[in-house]
Amino acid sequence: MGKNLTKEQREEIARAKFKIIAPLLRTSGEERASLIKEISKVPHDIPFSKKKEISVATFYRWIEDFEKGGGVAALMKKERSDKGKSRVMDEILLSELKDLKKELPRRSVRKLIRMVELGRDLKEGLIKEPTLSRILREQGYTRWVLSSKPKKARKKWQRALPNSLWMGDFMTADIWLPHPEDGGKIKQLHFCGYLDDRSRLCPHGEFFFNEKLPCLEITFKKALSKRGIPDEVYYDGGKTFQSDQMKAICYELGINPIDAHSAESRGKIEKFIQFVQTDFIAEIVHAGVKTLAEVNTRFLFWLEQDYHKKVNREIGECPIDAWNEIKNIRTVTPEKLEQVFLWRDERKVSPTRLISNDGNSYETKPELANKKVHIRFNPFDYRGYMSTLTGNFIQRLNLLNSYLSRIKG
Repeated sequence: MGKNLTKEQREEIARAKFKIIAPLLRTSGEERASLIKEISKVPHDIPFSKKKEISVATFYRWIEDFEKGGGVAALMKKERSDKGKSRVMDEILLSELKDLKKELPRRSVRKLIRMVELGRDLKEGLIKEPTLSRILREQGYTRWVLSSKPKKARKKWQRALPNSLWMGDFMTADIWLPHPEDGGKIKQLHFCGYLDDRSRLCPHGEFFFNEKLPCLEITFKKALSKRGIPDEVYYDGGKTFQSDQMKAICYELGINPIDAHSAESRGKIEKFIQFVQTDFIAEIVHAGVKTLAEVNTRFLFWLEQDYHKKVNREIGECPIDAWNEIKNIRTVTPEKLEQVFLWRDERKVSPTRLISNDGNSYETKPELANKKVHIRFNPFDYRGYMSTLTGNFIQRLNLLNSYLSRIKG
């Protein structure tokens, strides 16, 4: 593993280490020793390292560093105390080398060394190419940096009022728990959350065992119920966020869905998610939480009692205080909210007045035979109820007819 890593690279290594030892933090004694012995036999990928094997002693050292305090930061590789310096090159010589590189960015490190060796009558080989290359790279004296045009300065933008814009995103969380509906198999959790642009308040966030559309819907629905209707919602280009279902929900509620186009514009939600990872998740893993329900209960407590009451450096006040500046909140009734989140689909009614959905059949009104209809249904109630049925037994659901609309000939 290279010794001269940037802070971002060392943070990436620390996150990788944490991901490996996370399952071990919930164990102790013989159980931990047995698990470490098994895991040490499996190759692991550590960023910026060709080494795949991790010794038992290394596992224990990582766990000790983490449990002593500092969370994921405790796993960061220590930075060289003499970073950016050279025992051979003094400041004057280094300044001369940098000037030569700046004069012609395409000059190679070998050429730079040769030029100062001849100009100063230095001993050949005294300046090492890897050393000079490292120093120039760390101080920004590379061909690409020196040759590139300066980027235009970007102004930070922020909406004037709360609920003007929400941002949503998913995160793969460093938490592994047994999935009760999958035979107790250990699976990784995923976090879905929203952030208000002006106040940095999180309308709602929740952990799930996947990143599928229903998880996004559940999170969005609870956020709307708790904090009202935003004017716009900002998403990335992910398939789940760009689904017709999510767009239809937004349009029915008078929300304008916006696609993300730049990293700068998405920085706020990404910073929030990173804070959830370091400030909440690390503590949850250390506490040994065993169930998804407990994770979500603790998260909501942390959100309201810690994050919302902590001063945000970007806005200079607590998210909850900034949120309370809102004067008018658009709300929606529970009945309307339920209706808006019903799924939408089109079906062709058979000559025998039947339509099918997910392998089950339903009887409709006689006048709908051979016609196309649009149906609205709750996929969660529907699947939970229909999973108890067998064969092609036809269920006559009186409420179904209220979901049929826009009859097509």
